[in-house]
Amino acid sequence: MEEQKKVKICFVATYTYALFNRNQENLPVTGLDVQLYNWAIELAKDPRYEIHFLVGDFGQSEKMVIDNVTLWKSSKPKKRGVFNGLVSFIILINILRKIFADIYVDRGASGPISFEVGIFSILSRKKYVHMVASDSDVDGEYRRKSGIFLDTLHSIALQFANGVTYQNFYQGNFLKKKNIQSWKIQNSFPIKQGIEVERDYILWVGSSYPLKRPSIFLDLAKAFPREKFVLVLQKHDENIFLEIEKEAKNIENVLFFPGVPFHEIDSFFEKAKVFVNTSIYEGFPNTFVQSAMCAVPILSLKVDPDSILQEDNIGVVCHDDIDVLRSELSRILEDKNQWRVLSKNAELFASSHFDIKKNVDDLKKMFMNILCE
Repeated sequence: MEEQKKVKICFVATYTYALFNRNQENLPVTGLDVQLYNWAIELAKDPRYEIHFLVGDFGQSEKMVIDNVTLWKSSKPKKRGVFNGLVSFIILINILRKIFADIYVDRGASGPISFEVGIFSILSRKKYVHMVASDSDVDGEYRRKSGIFLDTLHSIALQFANGVTYQNFYQGNFLKKKNIQSWKIQNSFPIKQGIEVERDYILWVGSSYPLKRPSIFLDLAKAFPREKFVLVLQKHDENIFLEIEKEAKNIENVLFFPGVPFHEIDSFFEKAKVFVNTSIYEGFPNTFVQSAMCAVPILSLKVDPDSILQEDNIGVVCHDDIDVLRSELSRILEDKNQWRVLSKNAELFASSHFDIKKNVDDLKKMFMNILCE
């Protein structure tokens, strides 16, 4: 009997290389990289799939295999100008042609990359899946942030896609109004069970983007001088990073970490009493998933995707009111019974919603649906 042909999937993301190669974990990875890495690793465990990943040029070999995923080196990141853009496009297309996957997958509004992958998929008669990474991908913020040209390319890419995934119903409703075929694919991680460690501090983890508002966390620390606060800040906006680093080091009860390798970050969540989010907007934060996995109550200043904090009682949302943020943190810390309820609910919610071993089946069903069209 002839062996069944494997389904070949190719993910595309420049900085995800840092998650495969731990010697490069100083690169500025974001939530989209983490999710693409998680999906690639989990799919590669299934012998029915052949997984490829196109990443940036960081001086590595042209092609290598890590954890059963074949990595392909594309162009160097952050090269500007029309000429460099054209060269990067040619390199990208040539590698995609070599891989010749059944489905190409990218994530997040990333300017021309999604457009280029979509164009190649159409010309080669292959399938293209785009994963929405943030509410800003769909609500107009990307246009304000990146300009009309890049936003137009992103909008065209959404139309090119054979399928688009979303994280919350706000994003899903937008795609539905645009008549874009879409699926809800929940952010997912390998789930750990029964974490029993001493809870030691209030935690904030994120990137030095303006929308993350880490300065609010430092103000919160000043209001609770008897509590220990830990801030893990990934460098993206250098000015914000340096400003926060300087301020944090002048606050006695704050420990500042200039980014933590992805493979070490779980240990920070495991020891946290409460996780604090101060973002203006998100998609579905990986940090919410990581907190819930580690049974950590979530205290969010504004973000509450699909109202999970309120409706599933795994944390508290403060509706962008800093006074409420302070009072709710005080209440969670003082009311041990409430903390236990939030913690247990978070752990149960993670097990039922964020387990990649379960959720990968949703991704595979979507792939099969697209391939059968």
